[in-house]
Parts: sequence; structure tokens; C-alpha cells
Amino acid sequence: MCYYCSANSPGLIVLHPRYKSAYFKRQKWPQSWIDTAISLLREEWQWYKPAPKPTAASGGASGEVRCSSLYHEHSSSGIDALEEYLISPPLPSVTNPILHWHSLDGEHNPLARMALDILSTPGKLLLPSI
Repeated sequence: MCYYCSANSPGLIVLHPRYKSAYFKRQKWPQSWIDTAISLLREEWQWYKPAPKPTAASGGASGEVRCSSLYHEHSSSGIDALEEYLISPPLPSVTNPILHWHSLDGEHNPLARMALDILSTPGKLLLPSI
């Protein structure tokens, strides 16, 4: 028997749009473990999170309206992309998380880039001791 593991294993599950943190709840993980998994993902996000954009001085009618795209930078409510992703419901139709994140443009979407980096990291092969 061989087991595959990664230090990012909890992040792998959270970044699968079909499961997110709901997987841990269904598996009856202690809440402290779930909180730790999400906290580790938030720490990793700090490396990918875009710097806040300076706001233009309010000067009248030429204001630009920002709309939220799927997990893209900041939503119009000021929630960052990771938080938007975490509070959105799981997507049961997603069977391939890499294709899902790739379709969100990993080059221009920092959350998609982080997800692709984590999901494509090879695991470590552990052989049981004999």
C-alpha cells in the first residue's frame, strides 16, 4: 500500500469547487481542524493576493463602476477573491478542479493562479515501513 500526501492536502480540498469546506463538515472534522485548514489557505493567499488599488479622488460623474467577476480580485462589496470564494456555495457540477480554475484565467486571476499552483503540486509518495 502506498499513500500520497502533501502539506497542502487540506488546501487541495478547500480549493476543489465541488467540496470546499463542506467536505470537512460532512467528514465530521473538528471545527478547529477546519479553521486551521482555512487559515493555512489564507496565509498562502497573502503571497498571491493583489495589492490594494488606490482609489481615485472623488471628482464627479466620471466614476467607474466595478462589478465582481467570479473570484476575481475584489468584489464590489470589498471582499477579496479568496473570501468571496469561501463564502460562495460549492459547485456540484465541477468534477475537474484544474480545468475549472484554468477556465478562470490563471494568468490574470490571482486566486486561480494560487489554486492551480497548489492543485498541480506533486504529492510525496510514502511507503509503509515493513
